[in-house]
Amino acid sequence: MLLLVVPVLAQNNPDSILPADSVLERIRPETIRAHMNFLADDLLEGRGTGTRGYQLAANYVRTQFEAMGLKPAGLDSSYYQKVPFRRISLLPQGSSVSVKNGTQQPKLIYEKDFV
Repeated sequence: MLLLVVPVLAQNNPDSILPADSVLERIRPETIRAHMNFLADDLLEGRGTGTRGYQLAANYVRTQFEAMGLKPAGLDSSYYQKVPFRRISLLPQGSSVSVKNGTQQPKLIYEKDFV
């Protein structure tokens, strides 16, 4: 997976644009596919921010970085970077849409008339 390959390329060959042949020989389609299959698996529940699946994916990537011998560059010498996110949740009972057509203004029903 590109996320895991790019740091390896940068650390193993910092003075060259092209990676060393020894690095390229270690990149295998089946390995990339295995990483992608795990990270896309339903077990990770979509990897939504702040969810259990998100943390599982982050831990997986961290262990891959550790296995490659990459040094942590995050805060407090970790592999993680804190990024503030805002979360918006729809409250179906408090949501509505109406369309005015002349004198008529029917209220539309969530998940039936609009999403």
